[in-house]
Amino acid sequence: MALSFSTAKTDETGKELLTYGTTDFPIAFFDDDLTKVKVPWHWHDELEIVVILSGDVSVFFSGHELRLHSGEGYWANSGVLHSAELRSVTGRQHAIVFHPKIIASPGDIVWNTYVAPILFHENLPFVKLSPTIPWQKEILSCAEKAWSSGAHEKTDYPLTVRASLSRIFALLTRSIDT
Repeated sequence: MALSFSTAKTDETGKELLTYGTTDFPIAFFDDDLTKVKVPWHWHDELEIVVILSGDVSVFFSGHELRLHSGEGYWANSGVLHSAELRSVTGRQHAIVFHPKIIASPGDIVWNTYVAPILFHENLPFVKLSPTIPWQKEILSCAEKAWSSGAHEKTDYPLTVRASLSRIFALLTRSIDT
């Protein structure tokens, strides 16, 4: 999955009108210069993980604001309305937007044990990720590994991406009250 470019196409409900990746590997990798890319209010069925590479960014989720700095990030659940605003002169982020079927097929043991409890958790719209908290630092590292491999289509990137995203779900499941 080559690197994608962010665009702001939404319907009247704010649903993002983009197709991510391909039907057999539904994922997109974004390298956003936040001085050029705006992140308006939107939502999508896919999950999203973002790592702030530079700058200060406010990310908004219905009634919540996350103030993020370089090295921090967030994980956003499916169907969650969110937006972001650059708070510094410059800023850059890596984002991965993906369908959970990359990790497992609905109904199998991995889906039932790791994906569904997070995906359908009614009180888990997002998770702020900080490099000062060990399990969150590992999620940030896994996200960057997935991004680097997938965005540049390195050898065996589908396996590396799937393994990294699966590890993220294992960490979330262990660390969040599901």
